[in-house]
Amino acid sequence: MPRDPVIGLLEPLRVAVGGRADGRIVAVRQRDLVATSFHPELTGDRRVHALFVDIVRRHLAERAGAAAGDERGTP
Repeated sequence: MPRDPVIGLLEPLRVAVGGRADGRIVAVRQRDLVATSFHPELTGDRRVHALFVDIVRRHLAERAGAAAGDERGTP
């Protein structure tokens, strides 16, 4: 049995598998939540960081749009 952390039971959850290593799940995403079983900052691969930045940018854009809608008096 490997000692490396992996993500186990996913059945009751509605998550997208974000990454695998040796066939084992090491990253998942559910809406704006991302979980990894490793430290992506230690890998040199920037895809997890890019995903995080995209999620934050999309959230900020949605908030800005909602705030602009409030200023115009529209729902």
